[in-house]
Amino acid sequence: MHAHAGVDVDAELKLAGDPCALTPVFRAANAGHERAVMCLIQNGCNYEKTTAVGKLLPLHAACKQGNKNAVEYLVLQGADFGSPCADNKTPWKYAFDRHDDKGKDCMYILEREGAVVEEQEKCTIS
Repeated sequence: MHAHAGVDVDAELKLAGDPCALTPVFRAANAGHERAVMCLIQNGCNYEKTTAVGKLLPLHAACKQGNKNAVEYLVLQGADFGSPCADNKTPWKYAFDRHDDKGKDCMYILEREGAVVEEQEKCTIS
């Protein structure tokens, strides 16, 4: 936990319909708010905290949403892009599963930084 001006930037909150409590940085990454992701990280949030259900990181959420700016920022801050979640999907796989240009942009960022392309997918990328 890192507090800035009395605010806990890692405070988890469970809203109606959520499978579990989520951190602000996860919510921001999942909603596509890259500026909020950046602000939270600059103020010391834990961007490596996984969700209680699914073991997802904010980077998984950003890749799933195709938010290349948030992906780039998280990776440059040191986010673990090789970490699989509970269903064994890496952030790269979430980006791949989008099947669109936003997903390709995220995949490019991850690969540029050293992410391993999942073997079964290599021949299907155009």
